[in-house]
Amino acid sequence: MPHPVPKVGVQFNQNVTGVPVGGINVFDRIVSSGATLVSEEDGKLIFPSGGNLVLLLTSPGSVPMTFSAIVAFGWWEEKGKHCK
Repeated sequence: MPHPVPKVGVQFNQNVTGVPVGGINVFDRIVSSGATLVSEEDGKLIFPSGGNLVLLLTSPGSVPMTFSAIVAFGWWEEKGKHCK
């Protein structure tokens, strides 16, 4: 059997201004410069078909700063109880 094709789209934009409007802020993380943060949510974020997630990385304070980050995502997809 061939492996399933993921039904997710990942997009990136480095020219975003402001903050997202609407939705639910699930959590904030503050990470010190040079630090590493690893977080496993263990299925705590469950999205219905057509749902989405926004990850906004910002620098603290009023002066915009340049920074770099490595972000990794992992997910699984299952057919819902009512899907054929």
